[in-house]
Amino acid sequence: MAAEKTLPTQVSERVDNLGHRVRVARVRRGMSIAELAAKAGLNRNTLSALEQPSIRPDPSARMPRRGRFALISHVLTHGTA
Repeated sequence: MAAEKTLPTQVSERVDNLGHRVRVARVRRGMSIAELAAKAGLNRNTLSALEQPSIRPDPSARMPRRGRFALISHVLTHGTA
C-alpha cells in the first residue's frame, strides 16, 4: 500500500489560509463561487474545495494547486483570466 503524501504542517496551514483569503476577496467583490470559477475557467466544486481547508481537491487535477491560486488571484485582481 502506497503511503499518502502530505505537506509539512506549516505549508498546509499557509495553503489553508490562502484559501480563506481567496474566499474573503471573492465575497468582498460580490462574486459567487460559480462566477469566479467561470471567469477563472475552473470547476465550481474545485474552487469551493480550495476555499475550504477541511476539503482537499483531487491531487490528480490537471492544474497544480499553486497555479489555480495564481489564476484565481489574477481574476480577482483584473476581472478576467
